[in-house]
Amino acid sequence: MPLFSWSGEFTMSVKIDGRDATVYQEKHHQEGDGRTRSEGWICSEVGKSYTIEFGKEGYDARMDPGTRHKDISAYLRIDGVKTEDLAVRQTKKHCHFKGPIDLNKQRRPYMFQKPELRVEDSDDESETTINTAIGTLEVILYRVEYYTQSMPYTPREVVNLTSAISEKHKKGLFTCVTQYGPPVPPSKDSTFLKRKSTQDEEGSPYCKMTIHYASKEVLQAMDIIPRDPRPPTPPARLPTSTPTPPADAIDAKPLISRSPSPQVDVEATGSSAGNPSTKRKRGGGDADAHDDKAVLKRKLQSEMTEALRGYDGTAIDLTLDDMDEAGTAKLSGEKIDLTDD
Repeated sequence: MPLFSWSGEFTMSVKIDGRDATVYQEKHHQEGDGRTRSEGWICSEVGKSYTIEFGKEGYDARMDPGTRHKDISAYLRIDGVKTEDLAVRQTKKHCHFKGPIDLNKQRRPYMFQKPELRVEDSDDESETTINTAIGTLEVILYRVEYYTQSMPYTPREVVNLTSAISEKHKKGLFTCVTQYGPPVPPSKDSTFLKRKSTQDEEGSPYCKMTIHYASKEVLQAMDIIPRDPRPPTPPARLPTSTPTPPADAIDAKPLISRSPSPQVDVEATGSSAGNPSTKRKRGGGDADAHDDKAVLKRKLQSEMTEALRGYDGTAIDLTLDDMDEAGTAKLSGEKIDLTDD
């Protein structure tokens, strides 16, 4: 979208590498006697070339048919330096600032570049130092009348553009400046028009159109352009609570950890036929396991003795089905060996 003048008579747009740059925060001002000033902002891109297009359809539509100043003289200032001037005849609706033509008849296109900090002891008024507060592209318009006959254009020396900025501007908004790119041949031969008369004084133009340029990060920090959307922050994960075990389980935990774990030893023995066989035996091979087994056996024997003392005469079936040859009582559940070692 281009920058429009206050009256809508003129437009100004910037094409960066052939693409229209969006103009942000367009503002308009009236300065008396019908003179206006408009301004806006664009994002500059280091290393890319650009051109400036100027249009005057609105001016042609509003112009009084009886006026003799039907032409427009347009000046371009870049970072405060006048680089080009164009004569826009009444019949021409658009013109382009593509860069000046040097003495070798080569066009010098405009290009965004990084600035360079000037040395501290340099003069602020030096022609090799940028003295504006921020990068600017300014088109200044005068109402004039040209002679009908045009003459061949005579190449002139190109005004230098500098990338140096002063010490007082190093912390400002200068993240990008304009330099000339590699020379290219012009698309066609230029002509020169001589001014016949002017309606506006040199220091009092009819209209000014200014586009400030800076990096995307600077414009976002100034709230001139919207910031990039940020991905939504994922919700915080709540810590998973571990259920608290009952008090009796906590008290039993040290006892369980201290109790000996049962082990199974497999010992190879020779059978009567000479073939190896295996015999499973509960308990470990250490002394603690044997002591626990002896205590358990004595406890069971004592309990059985006490039970027999209160025997009331009821018969107890101890057939071979309930006791094997080794004297092991067949009880439901796990077997308990009551034989002597």
